[in-house]
This record gives sequence, structure tokens and C-alpha cells, in this order.
Amino acid sequence: MFRNIKISAKITGLIVMLSLLTVIAIGLFTYRYNLETTREKFNNNLNVVADNRADLINHYFDNAIHTVKFLQVSLLGVPQDSLGHRLQWIKDIYSFENVIVSDSKGTIVASGDTLPGVRSFQNPDGAFLENAAKGIHFSTVKKDSSGYAVYLGAPMGTHIVVAKLNLNQVYLFLEDLHGLGETGETFLAQQDPTSGKFLIVSPLRSDPGAFLKSLAPGGEATREIKLALEGKNNSGIGVDYRGKEVLAAWRIVPGPRWALVVKMDADEINGQGKALTEIYVFAGLAILLTAVALSMLFSRSLMLPLNSMRQTLERVSKGELPEKEDAHTNDEFGMMATKVDDLVQTLKNNAHFAQKVGEGKFDASFKPASENDTLGLSLINMRDNLVENERREKERTWIVRGVAEVGEILRAHDTLEELGNDVIKFIVSKIGAIQGAFYVVNDEEGKKSIELRNSFAYGRKKHLKKSFQFAEGLVGQAAIEQDTVLRTESPDDYVSITSGLLGEQKPTCILIPTKKSTVCWNLPASGNLILPR
Repeated sequence: MFRNIKISAKITGLIVMLSLLTVIAIGLFTYRYNLETTREKFNNNLNVVADNRADLINHYFDNAIHTVKFLQVSLLGVPQDSLGHRLQWIKDIYSFENVIVSDSKGTIVASGDTLPGVRSFQNPDGAFLENAAKGIHFSTVKKDSSGYAVYLGAPMGTHIVVAKLNLNQVYLFLEDLHGLGETGETFLAQQDPTSGKFLIVSPLRSDPGAFLKSLAPGGEATREIKLALEGKNNSGIGVDYRGKEVLAAWRIVPGPRWALVVKMDADEINGQGKALTEIYVFAGLAILLTAVALSMLFSRSLMLPLNSMRQTLERVSKGELPEKEDAHTNDEFGMMATKVDDLVQTLKNNAHFAQKVGEGKFDASFKPASENDTLGLSLINMRDNLVENERREKERTWIVRGVAEVGEILRAHDTLEELGNDVIKFIVSKIGAIQGAFYVVNDEEGKKSIELRNSFAYGRKKHLKKSFQFAEGLVGQAAIEQDTVLRTESPDDYVSITSGLLGEQKPTCILIPTKKSTVCWNLPASGNLILPR
């Protein structure tokens, strides 16, 4: 199936696949990086908020503690009848809800409150007066007609000075939600000394009606509170009182031994990562579309030379030989196109040579493309075979015609002298010789001899020997051996040939055939022919 896909589609698919994998890899890496960066940013932000709120609250309670310590000293020795007036003055100056002096049993000795009839201080948590008699001590948070408050007690001689602190100022610190997003909040918590449960002692943004919300110890929601009360200030992922995953930072408020927790829902933090995911998805789609467009352009530019070579080869397969293109690129495709042009040119040369051979021009110049050019070598062999066949055909035709003409001469004469004269003339003319002689075997007297009957073109016949015995001379040797004699060197006393250009010369080649066939001397400028009968 993959083989049937076009190269352009393969290139486009490969580029799109690589782009997709790259976008996914970069997207996942960037998403995780941004998510971790976002969490780190919010974690740092929560730590800053927690430190800021803890500093404000600690400052508030430190001032209250310093004031109560000041009262421990300054109220000693004050007459009891003027102590109430002094406490009222202190309450107004230091913005306490109330300041009272009582004994260890809770009986009020003096109070800064002018309400009549209140002579006993109600112990907030059952152990407040006992602990306050020993040193600085905060009570649990209580609610009355004026709101939520906490009591701060300290020993003063045999008495206890108690300051009632309204928590509205503290809650104002917690209401600042800057940097906490849509789900972030800050709350305070403490542990009830009697029941051991953890109490949220501040208003909640996520659950406004759950003031003084009680949390059972040991649950996941109390982990941050417990760590803060142990003085292990830190931040991290946890679960809040709603059971939701949150990113939280926790600090201890050492004065009242409270825990301050600043938290933010993990969904909101991860939601910013989801927004980034959408951005990455749209950016990835844009990159993919761009990659598709670029891959199509790239594959098109890549396929142009391939399509051109394909069209050229297709025309060559149909027997056409197209013209060479003007220019090619310098890359591998350009080199391939150049080789295709070379192939076409080689085929053109072969075709041109074959056409010349077909026209009978066997001397046409042709050079094979290489030593292993099968087609070119085959064409040369074909030309050579045609030349050889033509030569053999001319030779065969020449012989057939010569035999036919000799037959005509034989049929036209009755006497041997006339026959020999015409035959020797014909053969000398036929083979282009200069001289020739016709000999016959005479055995009339019982002794065989070879006698000259006719000659052609001999200038001095008196020097031409008239008769030979068998085995005498070249003529006798050829007659007795019944075989052809070929000599390329002639004896010094042999017959000479006179030429107008060369003068008198010895023949350089002598040919004497026998067995009632032609006997000839074949010379370069002249020749002799002998025909025995």
C-alpha cells in the first residue's frame, strides 16, 4: 500500500508528521514548564501573602502583649477606688474592647467597662484564668454581642489583668485578597485545648457561614494547620476543609498560638495551564497548516525535475528522442537529468549511425559511448557484418557473371585456337590483368606436354616459352601437382612486363591455378594468365 503512494504525498506526510511530533513534544514540554512555572509563581505569591499577613497579625498581637506587660507593672500599687478609672483610660488609649482586673477565681476587682452589675469574669475556655495566672496567655475565640473577640491575660501580683481584643482589625488584614485570584483566601485556626479539635477562627471566603468551623484532628484538611502550630512554616499542595486540592502556605502566629493559612484552589492554577493548552493547540494547528503548505511547495519544487525526467523517459520508451533541455540544477536531481540527456543523446547517435548504415554509408563515423556500450558495439558489429556480406555478395555475383560470360564464349566457338584467344582476352579483361597465356596438354604422340596455344598482351612472344614438360617450370609444377601455385617472388630469368610508366619490370606475384581452371600471373601493375585445358 505504501508503494502506491506518490512521492509528493510521502514528502508532505513526512513533513506533517515531523511537524506534528515536534509541535506535540514542544507543546508538552512547554505546558509542563509553564504549569510548573505558574505553580511556582503562585507558590511564591502565597508565601509573600502569608508572610505579610503573619507580620501584620503578629505586630497586632505583639503590641497587645507589650501593652499588657506594661499594665502588669504600671497598675501595681494603684488604689482600688481609682483603678477602674485608670482601666477605662487605658481601654480608650490602646483600643481594647475592655480591660479588667480580677482575682484567680474570676471575681472582677476593677473594670474599664462602665456597665453596672457585672462582678464576675466568665472563664472563656475553663483553663484561661489558671494559665493567665502563670504568664501571658490567650484564650480561645469567643463570640458575644459585640462580635468575635479573644482575651489576653497576665498575672499582676495576686491578681490577673485581662484585656479583651476585638478581632475585627485582624479580620480586616485577612479580607485583602490581592494576588489570591478567584478562589484564594486567608484564614486563622487554633486548637481547642479541651477537645483537641482544630477550629477555624476567621471568616471564610468559600464558606461564609462556617465561622468557627470545627475540624477533626488527623484529617488531611488539618495537615497545614498542624504543621503551622508546630512552627514548621512552609508551602505545598494539600487538601482544604472542603476536600479540594489546594496550593497553600502556612505560618505560625506565635502570640496566641494560631495557624495562618493562605490557600488557592489547584483547579484555578491549572486552569491557567488549560488556557495555555488552548493557545498551544491553536498555535500547533497554525504550524501544521503552515507545514502542509510549505511541504506542498517543497514537494512541488522537488518533483518538477523528477516529472521532467519521467516525461523524457516516457517519450524515449515510445521511441521519441526529445531535445536536450537548456539548463539543470547543480543538485543530485540536476545530475540525474544530465545523465538522462546523455542517454537521449547516445540513442540519437545510435539512431543516426543506424540510418547511415541503412543508407549504405558504411564508412560513417561512430564511436560507442563506452567499452561496455552493448547497443553501440552491436551496431558496429552489424555494420561490419553488412560490409562483409556485401563483399561476399559482390564476389559471388562477379563469379556467377564471369561463369555465364565464359559459357557464352564457349558456346560461340568451335575451334580451340579461337576459343583460347577469346577466353584469354575475356579473363584478362575480367580480372584486370596486363598479360595472360593459354596452355593445353598435348598427348597425341604418347608423351604428354603442355603447349602454349594463345597469349594476350605479350610484347615479345618469341621470348615466351611455347612448351613445358610436366614438372618443368611453374606451369609444369602446377600441372603435375594438380594444385594452384602462388609465387610472390619471380626468378631473375622469368618473363618481364613492360609498362609505359614503370618500364620493364619483373612480376611480383604469380598465380597458376590447375585442374582445368584458370592459370594466371597476378601482378600489381600487370599480370599473366594461363589456362590449361
